[in-house]
Amino acid sequence: MNTLNNETFFAHVTEHHMKVILDTGEHRHLRFKAPHTNNQYFDVITAPNRVIVTGDMHDFIWKSDFLSFSSKHLLAGKSKEFSSKALRNEIAERIEGFCADISDWYEGDEVTEEYSSLEEFEAAFREEVTDYFDSAELDEYRCVSAIESFSSSVIPNCKLFEDFWCDFNADVPTYHYLWCIHAVHFAVKQYRQFKGEWQLYSTGPKASGTYKVRAKDETEFDIVTVKNGEIYDQDNDIVLCINCEWQAIDIEAEQRLDIVNELINQIAAHGRKFFRCDGRVSFVERDSRGKVWFVDSWKGDRIYTHYHGSWKGFSHGGTLRNLVEQFRNYIVRGNRISINHICTKRLDGQSNIWGYSNEEAEKLINAVKHLPIFGVRQ
Repeated sequence: MNTLNNETFFAHVTEHHMKVILDTGEHRHLRFKAPHTNNQYFDVITAPNRVIVTGDMHDFIWKSDFLSFSSKHLLAGKSKEFSSKALRNEIAERIEGFCADISDWYEGDEVTEEYSSLEEFEAAFREEVTDYFDSAELDEYRCVSAIESFSSSVIPNCKLFEDFWCDFNADVPTYHYLWCIHAVHFAVKQYRQFKGEWQLYSTGPKASGTYKVRAKDETEFDIVTVKNGEIYDQDNDIVLCINCEWQAIDIEAEQRLDIVNELINQIAAHGRKFFRCDGRVSFVERDSRGKVWFVDSWKGDRIYTHYHGSWKGFSHGGTLRNLVEQFRNYIVRGNRISINHICTKRLDGQSNIWGYSNEEAEKLINAVKHLPIFGVRQ
């Protein structure tokens, strides 16, 4: 079983998005699922002082509030499995603890005659116990017998593992239990982003960026920017915000989103009018996580552009899918593209792979080449 940590867990849910099935205060039903597959999907269901996870990665229930779900639950569950690694680590610690006081056993004529120094005596004992456990069967069914059968010829009455099982339990939380613990923390984060929760700060957040800020419990807000610990309003004047509520926003990504939709509208207005169907024009939008979705003009399907498999509902071919993926990268990361991706010319230079006439292709390029999505980003 692979080791599970935050990084490996997030690799499993990179393409998951949240669907709110129910949200009535403390009662919630949230589904997290990648498009077109049930692999590792999970539901989080909440009630007062209860959190339930169900789905492809098993079912668990905790006595806890959802929004304050704590990492202490990593050790609180009863779903556990035997771990030979944990057992061997405990054996190693027991040996180290015993050897720290091994000088108490280095006495008597028989011992000092056989071992010329304390170091030699300790080395012989370590070698003996290490050799024994290197070959011992320490699985779930034979570990007790293996440990209780150990006896030392170097220190015959050492009682190295006396009361061992009183101090140690070889059971650890199962992989699926830990996975679902991570899933709840992931769900809390996604839900908070979905709700656009405001955070209260006495003087303001430390992280640089653009924020909405408002007086506590008010609805009207201002846009400010935090840079180098200072707060600037939209006139670039330094302001103070004492005991206010803050909400981070990605202004630049929203601006890039508007630029892409302007480009899509221009493409839909020229030549073969790609991205237009029955008077409807496709567009892109961002969800609460900052992920980009393409809404197709043919049937209105909302397509998750970060999915690497087939895009169900996408009414165009591979060339335009590649273009939409580049739109996504520009929105999310600011990666600019070449103007040559618009009505890309064939090798003969006489026509383009979009099938636009040369006249319409030129009109389109002239209409969009000023947009900041084009060019190499410095």
